[in-house]
Amino acid sequence: METNIGWKGIPKIKGWDGLNNAAIQTFNSDIVRSFIREMFQNSNDAREFGEGEKKKKLKISLNYRTITSEEIPDFNELIEIIKSTSNAPANKGHEQFFKQALESIQDQNSICVLEYKDYNTVGLSGSDEDNDSTFYACVLAEGLSIKKNTTAGGSYGIGKNSTYGFSKIRTVLYSSLNKEEEFIFQGVAKLASYKKGDTTNEYRVFLGEGTEARSVRDKNKLTQKQKDFLVRDKPGLTQIVLCPMKTEMWIEEFAKTILKNYWQLLSIDELEVELMEEGKVQLFISKDTLEGLLEQYFNNTEFDPAEDTAPKGNPLDYYNCYKKNEPIDAEIYAIGKVKFFYEELDHKKTNHIAFIRNGMVIYSENIHGFSSIKYCGVFLADEEGGNEILRMMEPPTHDHFDPPRLEEKSKEYTKKDGEKILKEIKSLIRKCLNQILERYRTGVEEIPWLNELFNTPNGLSKSTKGHNTGINGINETVSRISSNNVKVLSFSSLSKNSSVTVQGEEESVTKSFISGNKKGSSSNNKTSKNTSRESAKAGSSIIKVRIFKKTTVTNNSHSYIIKFKSQEKIRNKNFLIKQIGDTGEVSSFVITDLIDKNGNKVKFEELKGSRGERNGYKLLNIQIPNELALIVQEPYHSAFSISEK
Repeated sequence: METNIGWKGIPKIKGWDGLNNAAIQTFNSDIVRSFIREMFQNSNDAREFGEGEKKKKLKISLNYRTITSEEIPDFNELIEIIKSTSNAPANKGHEQFFKQALESIQDQNSICVLEYKDYNTVGLSGSDEDNDSTFYACVLAEGLSIKKNTTAGGSYGIGKNSTYGFSKIRTVLYSSLNKEEEFIFQGVAKLASYKKGDTTNEYRVFLGEGTEARSVRDKNKLTQKQKDFLVRDKPGLTQIVLCPMKTEMWIEEFAKTILKNYWQLLSIDELEVELMEEGKVQLFISKDTLEGLLEQYFNNTEFDPAEDTAPKGNPLDYYNCYKKNEPIDAEIYAIGKVKFFYEELDHKKTNHIAFIRNGMVIYSENIHGFSSIKYCGVFLADEEGGNEILRMMEPPTHDHFDPPRLEEKSKEYTKKDGEKILKEIKSLIRKCLNQILERYRTGVEEIPWLNELFNTPNGLSKSTKGHNTGINGINETVSRISSNNVKVLSFSSLSKNSSVTVQGEEESVTKSFISGNKKGSSSNNKTSKNTSRESAKAGSSIIKVRIFKKTTVTNNSHSYIIKFKSQEKIRNKNFLIKQIGDTGEVSSFVITDLIDKNGNKVKFEELKGSRGERNGYKLLNIQIPNELALIVQEPYHSAFSISEK
């Protein structure tokens, strides 16, 4: 079939365009992250509305596949243009780029492409001359953004260039079908100026119809093979990256990037993604598979903060924080209603707050002054107007908020308004994190035994002579420890009971042991971490218990919080709770109430010694993870020990 569809250069009146395209280079430092963030964001902005003005779920398909040159119109001319560009003396400084580009297209019977298709989106619309249309902004213009939605993710019109950076020949094909069933096809290469005869052409080359390379609107002007490859059967936009970057671990690499940046949109069932190879689904990411994939790729045992990429922090921690905690609702100047989710963690591998807008994690931030605690948080703006203001403060890479940009884009707000907004957001976050920090401050102030918990590696001095007076005996406290150097006992079925010192942190009493623990065997402190990992792999579950003082109910009645955590759910475990006191086995405290996090009563039994004296309690049928409120009567604050029965 004869066709006048081909690759055409645009004559340049003056000057020369080099290969160093700033709009493309902006996204090349982390090419996969940039590609996923920008492409998904643009698709999310273009979502179609369904019934009740609710947006339809965004569906995205990424498919690496192999095609032949026959499926791309006038492919031989594109090869010649790339060769001409590489041979231009002004482009000789980019030898390596053009070497890789030519190698990737030398076998015309085996061309690798990456098809990016979105569904439940509106597709492109508008003519080649309509500079207020989505087609014009997406394909023809530079630095122009046409978004009807004020909360749209993009606003600079350069995010589309992340696709060109992902191509070894900087070439992308666009195929769109909108809800009016209007077909639009155009190809674009963004390289460098080149000579054709005596004419110098600009860096952009277009694949289109006629001498002006106009977009193709009639699909019947394509060959059957080209139609099979390029024409969509449902509304949306297909972007085809020619000769894309690809690694052996691309599925894992893409999956991790999608999960890190779009876990929130997935969690509310507004996004699903297919990762495909040669048309076969290799991985499906959705609300239903989200939690399992987060566990698979971001298990905290394996997660290494030193190797973490932006946005920093473990998305599994953010997801759990978001799903399992009630938000703090607040009003922030100018942006209105916001939600903040936060929780204390049992590790420091995250220690960041994730800022989310329009379903994407914009960035994450470590909050100054809270390095001594273990935490994570999620910040969300609730109102459309507030999201618009935050969007105006984002740079082209959408990875932080920058107040001066508000002055550039808003008629109403200034840099000072932006600074005030961020100050109030930080104030909200700090107020919440201070509640975690205050637990430890309160614990140190109100519980004297934190400073004297363990006098020796084996426990309290055996020569004590106090009698539950709350005052140290003359031989007590053989070795003191400061409030930020707390002893923590570690119990393991594979290692000897050992005393571990946690340096530089204000900690409550924490005891960790392994499910099924009966009796320890010899080991040392240096191997305890590895031992725990080996045990976990062998099928045992590490259980962590934390107890700290909450409030004083009356002079003799006090409440504590006991937190049980484990890597997996555990049912019906019994625990012993005893008092670390002056008289050894005799416990002076009496449990008056024990309630779980759901408000249910927890059963317990009093334990008695050989002479009938009370020496502790057995907590019955504990479900883990769990959080218990413990109310006790005692003459003074107790130091408790908790062990598995």
